[in-house]
Amino acid sequence: RELYRRADAVLAVSEGVRRGLIEDCGVPSERIDVIPNPVDMARIRSLGADEPETPLPETFIVSVNRLIANKNVALQLEALHRSGLPHHLVILGDGPEREALQTRAEALGIADRVHFVGFSANAFAIVARADIFLSTSHAEGFPNALAEAMALGVPCDSTNCRAGPAEILANDACLEV
Repeated sequence: RELYRRADAVLAVSEGVRRGLIEDCGVPSERIDVIPNPVDMARIRSLGADEPETPLPETFIVSVNRLIANKNVALQLEALHRSGLPHHLVILGDGPEREALQTRAEALGIADRVHFVGFSANAFAIVARADIFLSTSHAEGFPNALAEAMALGVPCDSTNCRAGPAEILANDACLEV
């Protein structure tokens, strides 16, 4: 916090991060500029057209995240369980909560519809084929995966955080390169 306050200039990836720097770190607003992460739409769409490296269910919801508490993947499992939707849930990414999440999917009776894919060299090829992209993070600055799913034209659903998702979903924070 002290370093932020002493900086001549600070860059934030979203207006929400900017607000946090002002409110939580005491950075004067005139020293902060907001520059969202760029989205290389042509590259993402090209990679999205590639054949996926893993077999996929016919209808599925996809999420891309590290399997840690902040990403709140347990909420995705609960949502699938309660929704009544016939979709599968394809989870790209890995992390220390994987085993607990697999156990939770079993307890909910949906383990046969939840696919923990782990790392994918070309996640775009999977995301592009999803019926819905889902993000359930507790906190984000600028959720790149959400912006990338939007670039692929996939319908997106996200929890709102203090910063990031609402700005992207309002389509006022994405920069095309």
